[in-house]
Amino acid sequence: MRKRDGNLHINQGIHKVLVQSYINDVRKAANGMSDQLTKVVTSVVEEQLAPVRIVSVSVEEDIDHDGDPVLRVSVVFESEDEDLDPDRVLGLVRHLREPLKELQEARFPIFSFMTPDEVDGAAA
Repeated sequence: MRKRDGNLHINQGIHKVLVQSYINDVRKAANGMSDQLTKVVTSVVEEQLAPVRIVSVSVEEDIDHDGDPVLRVSVVFESEDEDLDPDRVLGLVRHLREPLKELQEARFPIFSFMTPDEVDGAAA
C-alpha cells in the first residue's frame, strides 16, 4: 500500500508539471497570436488611412453588449487637420476581413480613434 501511495504522489507531481507546462505553452501561443493579430491590424490601418500618421494601435479581446466576443481596436493617430477620411475609416472592417480570416480570427473589430492630445486628456 505504501508503494502505491508513493507512486501516486510521484504521478501527481508529474501531472502537475505537465499541466503547468501545457498552460505555459498555451499562454505563449496566445501571446504570439495576439502579437501577430496586432501586427496585421496595424498594417491594414496604416495602409488604409495613409497619409495619416498612426501613433499606436492596440487590440484587446472584449465582449459586446450582446455577449458576443469582439476585438476592441484603439487607434491613436496624428493628422494635420486632426480629421480622418470617413470612407477610409468605414472601409477598415472590409479590408481586415481577409487578413483576420487567415489568422482564423472570427471576432468582429470595433474601432475607436483618438489623437495624442485626446489620449493625454483621457489619462488626466
